[in-house]
Amino acid sequence: MKEEEVKERLLVLSKKRHVLEVLRDAFSQNISNREILMEDYGLLAEEIDWFFNEVLKGEEEEALVSRLLPTVDRVLMEIEDEILEIMSSQIKGMKMIMFNDWRELIGSKWMGTFNGREIEKIEDSKVIIFVSNEKVWSGVRGEKNTLLIGPGIYYCRFYLRNIRGSITHTTPIHGVILPNEIMTKARRSPPLTYGKFASHYRKYITSIALDYNLYDPEDAARLKRIYTRIMYENLSLFEMLLKSVRGMISLEASDIGLVSALPEYFNKIILTEEGYKRVLEEKKSDIPGLMGYEPGLEKIFELASLSLDETLITIKELKRRFINYGWEIIQRILPR
Repeated sequence: MKEEEVKERLLVLSKKRHVLEVLRDAFSQNISNREILMEDYGLLAEEIDWFFNEVLKGEEEEALVSRLLPTVDRVLMEIEDEILEIMSSQIKGMKMIMFNDWRELIGSKWMGTFNGREIEKIEDSKVIIFVSNEKVWSGVRGEKNTLLIGPGIYYCRFYLRNIRGSITHTTPIHGVILPNEIMTKARRSPPLTYGKFASHYRKYITSIALDYNLYDPEDAARLKRIYTRIMYENLSLFEMLLKSVRGMISLEASDIGLVSALPEYFNKIILTEEGYKRVLEEKKSDIPGLMGYEPGLEKIFELASLSLDETLITIKELKRRFINYGWEIIQRILPR
């Protein structure tokens, strides 16, 4: 199905869902009279005709509400299932990857400063991004590295010396780059859930498959429970992530920044030469828990045989697909 057809079908389904939700509200008040549905509930004549002619297949409009409500609920569920399937198909393969306790994972002791003040304690640090694939490439010494590209954030909660209360800081990022041994360490860290999907939730890495609704129904239900638990434990973080990704509007190649655990760029955000000059001009230097910014993105992309312009397209496409199709799926997982 082409994207225009997808949008059109989703629009049709959303309108039908709205009509059914209004009807359910009316029926729950024991109201099924056509004139009242139009005058008090704002339904159109053709919307009422659709329900009685196509959903109820000509059943009398005066049918008992007890017979109408189960039908409304059944068709609503069918529509919800179709909406989820269509949206999931448009973000097939997309994941949300979260590196839990980033500093402990990579073995960093640096706490740094914030607004010129000394950081006394870092309570939490995470990196979370949307990705659809990963690239493994060789460094200058032949060592293997993993690159994940996609919109996301670096998150840190910390305490300043002589200041009460914790401070939360987030920095928008567009990918993560790290040696394969650290990636392997994350993937082999102790599971925080057991069974078939233990790899989705581990000490150092969490993976949320946004297309989980395409899985076997039992697997999808199990994954939804796991994901809801993860989001409940990190609710404020995910809210910051969604706000940050939605705010990435006028992104340019010079804006791209990758959080790095490579030895030569250890625990830093790597920028392009132009991006680094802008950071210096804007005097952005303090990132709690990270060792600041450094140029070098062009060099890394050359080694990895990547194009900055193509990478920018990838980041924008991931954001677009998530906003259009993944947003509603995440909202259904978030604890209410």
